[in-house]
Amino acid sequence: MNSFGERIRALRKLKGLSQVELADMMGVVVQTVSRWECDTGMPDIVQIVPLAKALGVTTDLILGMNISESEEISAFGEETNKKYMHTAWNDFNSDEPYEKITYERYNKCRELAKRYPTNYDLLLTCSSLGTEALELALRFHRLSLKEKEVTSIFNDTERKLHNVLNYDPRLSSKTMAKRMLIRLYCHMGDYEQADLLTEDLEEEDKLKMKFSIADIRNNEEDKEEKIKLAKRIYGMSLYNVYDALYALGRAYSVFGKPRRESAVKIYEAASEIFKAAEPTVDPFHLSEVKCSFNMLLAKEYIRDGDVERCLDYVEKVVDASIENFNSVKANLLNCSENTEFYDCENRSDIGKDEITMRLKNTREQNMWYIIACWEECGSEDNPVTRHERYKKYMGKYDRETVIDGL
Repeated sequence: MNSFGERIRALRKLKGLSQVELADMMGVVVQTVSRWECDTGMPDIVQIVPLAKALGVTTDLILGMNISESEEISAFGEETNKKYMHTAWNDFNSDEPYEKITYERYNKCRELAKRYPTNYDLLLTCSSLGTEALELALRFHRLSLKEKEVTSIFNDTERKLHNVLNYDPRLSSKTMAKRMLIRLYCHMGDYEQADLLTEDLEEEDKLKMKFSIADIRNNEEDKEEKIKLAKRIYGMSLYNVYDALYALGRAYSVFGKPRRESAVKIYEAASEIFKAAEPTVDPFHLSEVKCSFNMLLAKEYIRDGDVERCLDYVEKVVDASIENFNSVKANLLNCSENTEFYDCENRSDIGKDEITMRLKNTREQNMWYIIACWEECGSEDNPVTRHERYKKYMGKYDRETVIDGL
């Protein structure tokens, strides 16, 4: 929004007001509001404060004096990353609950969005945090929320996502908002509304979101439906075999032991495919694939209570995570000499601080794979994490993914 009129029009719509309603609140005729929005007239200086109050924003935003917006939002993002780095998900030595940080960051983001209600990237960030908070509370029961709090998060997140759908001109943002809305409705148990939203998606996106709906609802009919959807996804995703095999294996695994063997065979066959392709696949992508498949196999065995077999794959996840970290580190350190590496972004001026930041992000992502190996047990106090093999490999991960002192 570059002009005063564009700002007023967008803020009025976000507030859910018509031109007539805003004119009544301001004590002017509707033609006056229309002139403001068409940039053929401006309100008197004494009308700026009442106008900001009517639209629920600051006078600085009305006047376009929001030069601190990007700095404040960027600072929020950096602070959020730091906090997540020190949760139990990402730091083996931390006891800070991931769910606590998620809820805290959501509330912080919600306040920030009140100051910048037309920053659609910020609305998507808040919506993502709100959707995750509801999932942690309603699906995983790891976050205790009162009914009033659940309703408040849902209403706020739904409103933000509809604002993105209605006013953000970017197709990618609209698609992302629709995916979040589908998951949001699923967490609230409104599967009919979630399913309706899939109809306007591209075919492959539609299948993936229908798979996601079935995965969350997970009744008896959904189990067979997931296999059908996964096979269709596989048929369309030859360029992205990983996504398809993940869906297919995950679909079989929900049947428990009778068909878990099929799931394990799918994962192991996929691992062999990527192993055979190793000479032609970049190390970064290959190590990510190894992490993903070994994580899934570890989950399958922990569901059976086979701790030793689970740990076999946890160890493979750690080794693949170390490979991934070292691959990223080598690429970043060589950026000044060779701009063809995937993470160089055609630049030769990546400094030490940026290298450190990217490596921390890589380490954080890899830690998620390791933690996720046993997360579905439902508790951090389980036989996997208490086992000496687990502690030994976590120590190896800490020793071999050193960031300081570059």
